[in-house]
Amino acid sequence: MTATPAATESANAETRPAAIWRLAWPVILSNATVPLVGLVDTAIMGHLPDPAFIGGVALGGLIFSYVYWGFGFLRMATTGLAAQASGGGDVDELRAVLARALLIAALAGLICVGGGRWLADLALWLLSGTAAVEEQARLYFTIRVLAAPAALANTAVLGWLFGIRAMGGALIQQLTVNAANILFNLLFVFGLGLDVDGVAWASVAAQYLGLAVSILLLRHHLRRVGGGFDRSRILAAKPLTRLFKINLDIFIRTLAVISGTALFMDASAAAGTVVLAANAVLLNLQTLAAHGLDGFAHATESLVGRAIGARAPARLAAAVRNSSVMALALGAAIGLTYFVAGGWIIAALTTIDAVRASALIYLPWAAAAPVISVAAFQLDGIFIGATRSREMRDTMVLSLFAFWAALQVAGDLASTHGLWFAYVLFLGLRGAALALYYPRVRALTAGEAAATRAT
Repeated sequence: MTATPAATESANAETRPAAIWRLAWPVILSNATVPLVGLVDTAIMGHLPDPAFIGGVALGGLIFSYVYWGFGFLRMATTGLAAQASGGGDVDELRAVLARALLIAALAGLICVGGGRWLADLALWLLSGTAAVEEQARLYFTIRVLAAPAALANTAVLGWLFGIRAMGGALIQQLTVNAANILFNLLFVFGLGLDVDGVAWASVAAQYLGLAVSILLLRHHLRRVGGGFDRSRILAAKPLTRLFKINLDIFIRTLAVISGTALFMDASAAAGTVVLAANAVLLNLQTLAAHGLDGFAHATESLVGRAIGARAPARLAAAVRNSSVMALALGAAIGLTYFVAGGWIIAALTTIDAVRASALIYLPWAAAAPVISVAAFQLDGIFIGATRSREMRDTMVLSLFAFWAALQVAGDLASTHGLWFAYVLFLGLRGAALALYYPRVRALTAGEAAATRAT
């Protein structure tokens, strides 16, 4: 069927900078609230007298990342598949994508809760940390993991909302979860006198509140989308097999990403509690930058998926070009802000003089990281929209190996500038490696999908 001029003009309008910005700004705003929770956690613990509280939340959050964020494929795979179904006009498949994601979320959440204590013990055996830090980390994790069923369901819903370009709904969900998390943090720690356990319980309460909001959002958007749920289609072997493959690839890729952070934090912990706390503060800055840059990446995921579903190469090229230029401008602005105002930000996050002094030494690295990591986040978005999971898996594993090798070469510098050099190198290699595979994404809109998948 040949597209009408009006339909073609509407499709082209999706990829213009103004349209991309309309998609991206709600995501940037909602994403910015995610690391703000981490910043508030760090700030609250940083104003308590013992740096072990900061280290405990940092290591506990890291362990939780392995068990919980390892299931980030629920968001990414769902976005790509939903966007492609939307671009192809297949409403029933769009609903089936959601149903499959929620089924996996329910199963994964129960596994996390059931095996949480054992996983915490294993992770703390592998990581380096003082006895005081490990005690706080174990307490934090074993409470926060109770939120897993709700958190994973919220992740699946978020991915589906991105896929149908319901960025306003995604904003409502994320603002609810993260604003509630911050408010519960303040209530539980300063109001009830709790410390690390209060921060963990705040996350649990916020995720279940967010799940209630997700249900309301789904009711609204499913009515708008139309169609119906078909059990035989949801459980059909071919799409389930494809989903399993994509999810497994992205799961391995996500574990590699988290492992990079784990190597960084483990080397920091081995250097002492002060270095661990200082790097936890600086890593929160990079996390904040990453979530801002992800706003353009998430917009790109939806646009790329729709372009591939519609087999529209010109739309793909325009979406990639315009969103990438805008993301680079944002990354440069964030890096400049950190370089100029980083000292003030560090002072706001902790009152411990030794931690402040250590963080200031490595601040230039934290300021460079957002600029260097732009390509990694943008290309992640492009490949997620294209559901090219194998390339994401392979390049991330290679980048992780390069990071580990750089740490070995750094030797005694691993606790100082050598550690940060290796981490920034890791960020840069992620983007460079994916860029080599971009022609495979472009081929999907040119009628070469079958040949590309066979490559």
